[in-house]
Amino acid sequence: MLITVRFSKSGNGTFVAHTDILRALNRTFRRSKITVNYSSGFNKHMCLNLTQPLPLGIASECEYVTADIVDEMSSDVFLQKFNENCPPFLHGEKAYVTEKKPGLASVITASRFFFRSSQAYEIKDKIEGCKEGYVIHYVHGGKEKTVEAGALIYDISVNKEGIEALIASGNVNLRSDALAQNWNNDFGLKIELGDIVRKEQYASTPEGLCPVPEYMERLS
Repeated sequence: MLITVRFSKSGNGTFVAHTDILRALNRTFRRSKITVNYSSGFNKHMCLNLTQPLPLGIASECEYVTADIVDEMSSDVFLQKFNENCPPFLHGEKAYVTEKKPGLASVITASRFFFRSSQAYEIKDKIEGCKEGYVIHYVHGGKEKTVEAGALIYDISVNKEGIEALIASGNVNLRSDALAQNWNNDFGLKIELGDIVRKEQYASTPEGLCPVPEYMERLS
């Protein structure tokens, strides 16, 4: 039985590395006595598939993990067991039962982020103009990188609370933390990691980008 959980990651969990989130999920399933199938081969592991990792320090309302479980159960029962046993910085929001593997890690190509900023509205036109020819520079893994960010920003809008941007997220990825840092440098904003939240992830379909909840409902 395949079941996918949408969960939020907040508080201290934003500073937990992706591999440690996976370990926390392993412990959650064991504590909840939900039996997960294991992979074959010498180095066996639980059949859990997470979506793309976030930079450390960034919260999310829309992480997803797919589990191949042994026992049949309803999505409501599964979600209750999950939330009773997961660490406090994770919280299951919804569960989807599917017959087919959703393969979210391969179909997700974009994420919608919110960047909290009280200053951004004053330069709304400049921020929203970043869809056209905006280049960012940052250091990652000890290497300097230059990215044509404008081509990877699919939509962007500014309101009095901050910036909402739909950006590339998947095999082609625009780092939300690097984007925020360049906005700080170029426009004098003061966006910190704690001001960034991933609000939704999007799957690529023949009809275009589809929010993952809608994509999962189609498979359910």
